[in-house]
Amino acid sequence: AAAVSPMILATLSPSTSLVHDLNFDFLDAQEFALILESEFCVEIPVSVALSFSTVDSIVDHLLYAPLAPLPPSRFA
Repeated sequence: AAAVSPMILATLSPSTSLVHDLNFDFLDAQEFALILESEFCVEIPVSVALSFSTVDSIVDHLLYAPLAPLPPSRFA
């Protein structure tokens, strides 16, 4: 993924553009979606990940995304 400097992280806002401000490309969007899925237990289809345009669009998706199914429990 594209490296993001601490200076950029300090200036993130809801309107920060993933492409123009953070230089995200297709692969960055896919990798970031995988990280979000893991961290927030949600499923993000590639088409949705590619539609993220700003930090706010990611937050909106995470607020309303259905939870990913949990793996089967070994105790069930």
